[in-house]
Amino acid sequence: MSREKERVSALKVSIKQGSASSAATSLGDSSMTPFSLALGANSFDIGVLNAVTGLIGPVAQLWGSNKEYGISRQKLLILFEIIQAFLWIPIAAFALYAYHSGTGRVIVYASIIVYAVIFIFANAAYPAWFSWMGDVVKENERGKYFGKRNAIIGAVGLIIIILASLALDYSKSAAILLPAFALLFGLASVARLVSAGYFKRQYEPKNTQKAVKKESFIMFMKEKSNLSRFAWALTIFNFSLMIASPFFAVYMLTKLGFSYFAYTLVIMSNTAFYLIFTPIVGKFADKYGSTPLLKISCWLFALSPPLWLLSKNPAFLIFVPQLISGLANATLSIATTNFSYEAISKQKRGQFIAYINILVGVGIFVGSLLGGALLSYLPQGENVFFSVFIISSIARAIVALTIIPRVKAEKKFKSKLPRLSFNMFHPLKTIHTDMNFIRRVQSA
Repeated sequence: MSREKERVSALKVSIKQGSASSAATSLGDSSMTPFSLALGANSFDIGVLNAVTGLIGPVAQLWGSNKEYGISRQKLLILFEIIQAFLWIPIAAFALYAYHSGTGRVIVYASIIVYAVIFIFANAAYPAWFSWMGDVVKENERGKYFGKRNAIIGAVGLIIIILASLALDYSKSAAILLPAFALLFGLASVARLVSAGYFKRQYEPKNTQKAVKKESFIMFMKEKSNLSRFAWALTIFNFSLMIASPFFAVYMLTKLGFSYFAYTLVIMSNTAFYLIFTPIVGKFADKYGSTPLLKISCWLFALSPPLWLLSKNPAFLIFVPQLISGLANATLSIATTNFSYEAISKQKRGQFIAYINILVGVGIFVGSLLGGALLSYLPQGENVFFSVFIISSIARAIVALTIIPRVKAEKKFKSKLPRLSFNMFHPLKTIHTDMNFIRRVQSA
């Protein structure tokens, strides 16, 4: 088989591998917040869950970037997938133990600790995967390919998490909720093994890059380069995001009293809209570049939190704040991926991606703890979620207005971006504006 045929085959296998990984995420990672609440966790515990994983993951990426040159990327990813698969088994065991012996904060924090270890290996694998895919996907195809890949694996995750929510609702009514979580975590383990199998089948171009002299993390933070501005912008923006984002689930399951199915429909509608918008956004990125996407995503995220407070109707939450968040997620995902490929040399991708994500992890850590502390220690009443969501929205808007514009484009694009306007006080008009904007982009 020619190298080009092997490359094309690798692109197809990567979509299958990503689908298996998405299944594992939907079964395992997406169940951790509901599982923790079922064990008796409070808002601060959920903040700790998101804070710890948000910080520890990027540190693991730095460790993983150091491993990239000592072993083939393929073998490294297979090993880390297998380790994750076996680590889901203790969490399943915790669920069964709690079912038979009772829940408590000890089990909550034991689960968080094991999940943090899973997160270590998941993130340690990312630099090698990022480097591998950078060698497989041609530069002029990245927006289109990653848009397609993200859409497919997202659809797989969406279907699985909806089925999982139906199973959880049934098991809750049958008083076997914790054993149902154990089953989901067991299936997540199987999905990770399937993902490892696909990595074994995927063609890996020879990694010709040599380990380069490391630039220290401290020096990277002190730099005044465009890449450093990008890293700090993402850090501060993720801080503002995480003041509220981990707690939409808590809001629905505790404050609004949604069933697992209703909760899942609202949460996963974000993914559904993400899937719808991702192919469009991928073409957008190839035509207009990544920095316009970054600006658009930040303003969309700033608009979202207050909209959660306008109605308790699941349909409203799906078609207003979640639609906007789905578009925001699609733009942010493609923007950060493409900008990273554009701004970081091939030799330093693993190292600098790890540095960027460490900074982002600090933002996630502090933002999650702040949001959890506010929800736990502000006066408990009707307005506690209102206060936290509004604080997050204002912080996001400030970042979008003052920090994000400082990030400059790494490449010049001939096409000129149509104007996009927002109306914070009329969300339905904003959605209409978004639809017209997308049509103008497609026809430009």
